Amino acid sequence: ARGAARAAQDAPGGSFDNRTTYTQVDYLAEAFARSNDSRYRDAALRGLDFILDQQIRSCGGWPHSVPARTDYHDRITFADDVTSGVLTTLRQVQDAPRFAFVDAARRTRVAMAVQRGDACLLRLQVRQHGQPTLWAGQYDASTLRPAPGRRFELAALVTDESVGVVRYLMSIPDPSPQTVQAIEGALAWFQANALHGLRLQTVDAPAEQFAHHRSTVDRRLLADPAAPLLWGRFHDLADNSVVLANRQGDRLQTYDQVGRERRTGYHWYGTWPQALLDRDAPAWRARIGRPAP
Repeated sequence: ARGAARAAQDAPGGSFDNRTTYTQVDYLAEAFARSNDSRYRDAALRGLDFILDQQIRSCGGWPHSVPARTDYHDRITFADDVTSGVLTTLRQVQDAPRFAFVDAARRTRVAMAVQRGDACLLRLQVRQHGQPTLWAGQYDASTLRPAPGRRFELAALVTDESVGVVRYLMSIPDPSPQTVQAIEGALAWFQANALHGLRLQTVDAPAEQFAHHRSTVDRRLLADPAAPLLWGRFHDLADNSVVLANRQGDRLQTYDQVGRERRTGYHWYGTWPQALLDRDAPAWRARIGRPAP
């Protein structure tokens, strides 16, 4: 196992998927701040260089993984907070005391990367009838159009990670009018497209072993007028309907058509935007002196 780990360490490339690489860079910076051990500083700088080198030229986002081992690894990625997460860390490099060791040349590169990344976020926000809405999970790096991820992740608006994008944009100290418009557009979309009267219920079920997980439960979508608001993980790029799919990439119309393997191995519905609407949006508007709509 140790030999395999060393071989993987020596292989070129890396991944930003599942909130990785940029989080390790942040951790290493904190480790150096606490220990003054130069190994942590040097490792953080190598990671920072890797991050800066992988910014996609066509727009300023980041890919899933490098080198690409599937057809979606080289796409501009918002899924799992790839691009918004990287940008959050790069802003920390600019401002946080734990990154004081970063030299002037790298700071210049970081500032340029943040500027290009912020512009990319505004450019890729999906518009419907001219109005800004959410972001897709992935975009083709050449056409800049929404693109699928894994076969069951169709090209669609993605709610969970769009919450992360909005939180990142809200963190900008002095947002431009375009940034404010992007935030308000997403907040309005979340309000308008919440699902009312539906409850996602988890129930015990006979144990079943699948290729990638074992399940002892099942999930149902039930009518319940008292249920909290829900959103689909994915919504249609044009009509905002919930997008569901099977592992073969076929779009499905109802949740009970999704097989148990994907019902229990993936989150198709959630409450991700609720705290953004209830807590973060009012605090952000108060901070920038903007009245509630």
